Amino acid sequence: MEISRRTDYGVRVILDLATLPTSQRASTQEIAARQNIPNPFLAKIISQLALAGLVETYRGAGGGVTLARPACEISLLHVIEALEGPLRLN
Repeated sequence: MEISRRTDYGVRVILDLATLPTSQRASTQEIAARQNIPNPFLAKIISQLALAGLVETYRGAGGGVTLARPACEISLLHVIEALEGPLRLN
C-alpha cells in the first residue's frame, strides 16, 4: 500500500503532538518547522484531523493544536481514514 503525502504528513503531525507533554499545545508554525511541512498544507491536514476527532485546535494567543485523546488510543488506521476516507478491502 502506498500512502499519500497528506497521510504521511498527518502521521507526522500525530507523532509530533504525541511527544509533547499532555497539557502542552503546539502552534502550526512550530509543527510545520519541526516536520518540514508547508504551512498552508498543514492547516488543511489539521482541519481534517480535527473533524475526525483526533486533534483539538485552539485559536488566539494561547492557541495551538493538541491531541484530542491519549496517543495510545490513536492508531495508524484512524489517521489514514481521517485523511483518505474509509478503507475497503476485497
